[in-house]
Amino acid sequence: MVIFRLDDGGSIFEGAIQTSIVRPEPDSPLSLESPTRDLVVEAGRDIELMSKAGEIQINAIFDINLKAKQGEIRLDSSDIFISGLETSSGLGSAQYQLCVCRNGRLFLATVKADCRADRSICS
Repeated sequence: MVIFRLDDGGSIFEGAIQTSIVRPEPDSPLSLESPTRDLVVEAGRDIELMSKAGEIQINAIFDINLKAKQGEIRLDSSDIFISGLETSSGLGSAQYQLCVCRNGRLFLATVKADCRADRSICS
């Protein structure tokens, strides 16, 4: 059973809902949240998040995991930034290099090797 009521900030549902589209009022942001439980979005096919005139933010107190059971995870942009990474002193345990092929594919170079890949990795 789904209970629906309006709140100052929008609609509140208690229980699961199914719909073909969710959209906000014009000139209003869309927010999907579950303050005390999980928020699950499932589809039999594609799920598309698109912003035609702004950014999309995903925030979490803990981890954010992206997992593709079949296929690839693609980051398609002219600029990709990864900030907040720790810097190594170069001492201690073995260290690897993260390398990039011309086509954008990432690979790991083994310890004490440089970023040279054979054709099977970068093709």
